[in-house]
Amino acid sequence: MKQILNQDVIWSRYELGTDFFNEYLVYFEEHADKIYKALNTQFQAREFEEMARSAHDLKGLCFNLGLEAYAEHLIMIERLAYNEVVEVLPAHIEQLPGLTKQAIAALVDYRTAQEG
Repeated sequence: MKQILNQDVIWSRYELGTDFFNEYLVYFEEHADKIYKALNTQFQAREFEEMARSAHDLKGLCFNLGLEAYAEHLIMIERLAYNEVVEVLPAHIEQLPGLTKQAIAALVDYRTAQEG
């Protein structure tokens, strides 16, 4: 698995300013939680195409922030949803809150290192 944070990509976001970076961090946290809840609801309703779209949406944000390991996990969810692999989808979805915590910690650590 790749590192949680690609330093080159996140630098390009951080250099836009700390206010922008902090807003992006808050947006990511809120959006990740929203997508996690949506994926659970969509799975219960067997809305697999919607699940794939939701995973795709968050994947783009993750790549934009340099969160490559998280994005790769979302690629897996997207593929599983498109193929309606119901046996393993819930286990992959349940990993998202932990990945979100890791991602936020990595982003905060990066910000702290830049400020120090």
